[in-house]
Amino acid sequence: MEHEEQPFEHELKQEFEQKVELKAFCLALQVACEDISLLQRFLWEITSFKERKTLAGRWEAMRLLLEGNSQAKTARITGFSTKTVNTSARWATGPYTTHGCADVLERIKQREQEATRGKTDAAE
Repeated sequence: MEHEEQPFEHELKQEFEQKVELKAFCLALQVACEDISLLQRFLWEITSFKERKTLAGRWEAMRLLLEGNSQAKTARITGFSTKTVNTSARWATGPYTTHGCADVLERIKQREQEATRGKTDAAE
């Protein structure tokens, strides 16, 4: 999905291009994402349990917000403080968004629809 570039996106691109370690990490993630088992093993080795739990929680909050849930409901579901959810909302849909999470969620939904269509076609 195409989005209008935000003023800070230049900074984002510059940061990821100039920081060699970030660029290398993004490449490692890209390679790991080609195989779910490899991705799981990679994350297991490079992150602590607490870091994995934090990343999963942040994704859950972003997903809930992007699906239209209120900040209060998102806080109840995730157990995060309303302050943390408010911060997530600014990144998910507010002035800091690059639409990365929204685009990932959209692709997940597309894959789910394709999988559902495939099951329906196979049953016919």
